[in-house]
Amino acid sequence: MIIDDRMQNLAKLMDVSMLRAQVHSTNLAHQNTPGFVARKVEFDQAFRDAVARGDNQGARSVAPKVVEDRSGMFDNDGNNVSGAAEVAVLAQNRVLYEAYASAMRGKGRILDMAIRGGG
Repeated sequence: MIIDDRMQNLAKLMDVSMLRAQVHSTNLAHQNTPGFVARKVEFDQAFRDAVARGDNQGARSVAPKVVEDRSGMFDNDGNNVSGAAEVAVLAQNRVLYEAYASAMRGKGRILDMAIRGGG
């Protein structure tokens, strides 16, 4: 198979990274909305556990869940969005997405070389 488990896993990670960017951008947009509760994406641990078991298909079947994040401090207006925390999550997420994309491009170049006969 040309598209291997690693490429499929990278594609899944990129999809989840896009979802995470949407969720945290929405949080940031609502940092001044009274009563807004920040949200986060739960996915990473279940994905890592499946990969550690060698269950790549199971890893790709892990569905990301958008859940309320009640871990932060709530303001008097019932909002718990921290602008600084959201910007930090978005920055880390961008670095991860770029790493996934870079790895995917590298795998693509290897496949291209193999298809073209190495040169």
